[in-house]
Amino acid sequence: MGSMYRGHIILTVTIILAVALLTLGSEVGASTTRSFTLYLNDYGYNASKGGPLIVVNQGDLVRIRLIGNGSGPVVHDFALDEYSPSPYSIRSNRLSRGQVQVIEFVANHPGEFKYYCSVAPAYGESHRSRGQEGTIVVRATAPQQDQRTTVTETRATTVTDTVQPQSPDVSAIIVIAAVLAVAIVGVGVWLIRSRSRR
Repeated sequence: MGSMYRGHIILTVTIILAVALLTLGSEVGASTTRSFTLYLNDYGYNASKGGPLIVVNQGDLVRIRLIGNGSGPVVHDFALDEYSPSPYSIRSNRLSRGQVQVIEFVANHPGEFKYYCSVAPAYGESHRSRGQEGTIVVRATAPQQDQRTTVTETRATTVTDTVQPQSPDVSAIIVIAAVLAVAIVGVGVWLIRSRSRR
């Protein structure tokens, strides 16, 4: 009876620890991935002069799928760097029609920055001066310890973006509920068996 009692205690403790780890793990990795697609057209992004407004939150993982869509031999790229000006140092390859590249970065620095095409021919105007630039807004998140009221600005985005939250979702909640149910049933069965043997 002693070994059976210890087995139930070990099982119960293991289940409780598993639930705790699942809960903590889902909260620790609570960040958001923001995905966008930009077509690199002649002197614009997404078939427009300039580029769409991209809005993300500080701490988000930003994933931008770039698709070359220029005409003829013209190539385009994506730059978000000191010339934006911005604290980021991001520059894609120069893409011709049909080429694809995915760039990713964590939006650690809040502010409003210009992304642009850095292609500048030996003669004539650069692609940026012809209008191939857009704006990315990284909204600041309030520090946890700062309890002051924060005013946030809301802007509509003109990019169709897909948001993939990394925070707890329905499947994680279902798993946690199932583990808790098994733990409760296991403890109940153990109590019934231990009382019936007396």
